[in-house]
Amino acid sequence: MKKGCDKISHLVSDAFDRKLSWLERIEVKIHLSMCSLCRSYANNIGVMHDIFSYIRHSDESGSTRLSQASKHKIKQILKEECDDKS
Repeated sequence: MKKGCDKISHLVSDAFDRKLSWLERIEVKIHLSMCSLCRSYANNIGVMHDIFSYIRHSDESGSTRLSQASKHKIKQILKEECDDKS
């Protein structure tokens, strides 16, 4: 991973925990416009954030639980995705 990509990946992650400075936001936007790998990372981390937020809110209300079969299927798909990228 390039040094610039490493910095951007940290900023993308940080953006979910704090508001980035205007300079950091510009730096991220410029880098993402040029780097498809970081764009993909940003999209993936955004999807994961949305999923975990949904699960957290569902758990708080007690309205939604995944069945064991669904949990197993998700784990299997994630494992296959990781294996494919290795």
